[in-house]
Amino acid sequence: FGARRQAKTLAVISSLGANSRLLRFVTVANGLWLGLLGGLLGVVVGTFAAVVALPLMTNGSRLDYPGLHLPFALLALVGLSGAIIGAIVSLIPAHTASKVDVLSTLRGIRASAKVQKRSGIGGLVTFAAGLAISLGALFGVQYLTNAIRETVIDPIAAYSIIPVLLFAIAAGSAVMIIGLLIASGWLLILSRTLFKRLGTAANYATNDLIYNRKRYTSVIASVLATSFVGATVLTMFFSFSEFARDSYRPYGEVNQLI
Repeated sequence: FGARRQAKTLAVISSLGANSRLLRFVTVANGLWLGLLGGLLGVVVGTFAAVVALPLMTNGSRLDYPGLHLPFALLALVGLSGAIIGAIVSLIPAHTASKVDVLSTLRGIRASAKVQKRSGIGGLVTFAAGLAISLGALFGVQYLTNAIRETVIDPIAAYSIIPVLLFAIAAGSAVMIIGLLIASGWLLILSRTLFKRLGTAANYATNDLIYNRKRYTSVIASVLATSFVGATVLTMFFSFSEFARDSYRPYGEVNQLI
């Protein structure tokens, strides 16, 4: 969104002699600082929420979580990761900003609504690859879980492989997100095909989606990232809890509460 809002500013800078490298640097710097601000804000809010929430989870007993011990190194790493993520996600808009059409931008002419065919094919292939990674890792976790339960595999070896497979599930989800973003233009064309039959207003609105698809790519990215990350986290928690439930063995006497 920042890159889109600054399109005219970048065009003016370019008209004054700025090269492509400087235009890329301006866009990436914006993403870096916004990411750093988000990371620091997340650390502050998350730490405060943990301080409030942890005592509530102890059922009134503060012995479960004695004292307040902040992992400053880890919190600093989390804060810096926001800056790193902000810089990484700014690379694509930075590349676009470096190729700004100065005359058309300053005159306010809209870009062509044409969507390249290769973007849809590339997005589909990338999405399929991510789906294959996630499903393969998911089946691997299920197989190892069943093997541990039936004692046909060494539990120590299986426990060392399961975290890798869980990470592969998350990585596959990220690849799927990238694939959908690559094919975002084709997704918007699909939405136009479906909704333009609802009337003139829907037809104009969906055409606006196509003409200004770069503006809406950020919205699509945020929705996809939130839903996929949420689904991945829930899957991981469910896998751990399901395995713990199936493999639970009581250690106390019958009808005795420890």
